[in-house]
Amino acid sequence: MDNIKRFFRNFAVPGLVNYLVFAMGLMYVADLLTGGGIWGLFIFDRGAVLAGQVWRLLTFTVMPINTNPFWVVITLILYYQIGHELESAWGAHNVTRYLLLSWVLTVITGFIFDHVDNYNIYLGLFLAYGKVLPRMQMRVFFAVPVEARVLAIADAVIMLLSLIVYREVSVIAAFLTFAIFFGSEYITIFRNRRRHREFREAFRHRNDDK
Repeated sequence: MDNIKRFFRNFAVPGLVNYLVFAMGLMYVADLLTGGGIWGLFIFDRGAVLAGQVWRLLTFTVMPINTNPFWVVITLILYYQIGHELESAWGAHNVTRYLLLSWVLTVITGFIFDHVDNYNIYLGLFLAYGKVLPRMQMRVFFAVPVEARVLAIADAVIMLLSLIVYREVSVIAAFLTFAIFFGSEYITIFRNRRRHREFREAFRHRNDDK
């Protein structure tokens, strides 16, 4: 994480998630107007990339993650909100680094396993949202308030199931990105709890010996 921060010390794209959401909306409209004709030209395809269609390395990130108009609108609104709040709390540089690393790892995974999409890039972003803003209230179906950390846990379970059941290998990149950014915090918490438990046990043993 420190190496990544040093390498991208001054690299930040304010409003990056907003740009991605806007591009995804445009891509969805263009796909509708062409009767689905552009979908096959912009998704990730290892063979096509190696044949020279390098634009796919970028364009797959803004392909709509759903084809239902209702869910497309909900998704765009959701990630616009997440991007705005996460950037306000975490900073544009961290959001940019997180998405960039997620993209790099997803592309690497795609070259290894031949197939990835952008779905888990955005789910991985939601994991970061739940970590940085755990108590932020979100309204499921615009009605039921649920804390972001609860939704992030549910998100992680869904991602894990998609990896196990559907072999959705892009989940690997999403989890790796989260682990690189936040893994050290969880390791520190685990070590502190273990030390606290050992201290309590040692203290109890001393009292028992007396």
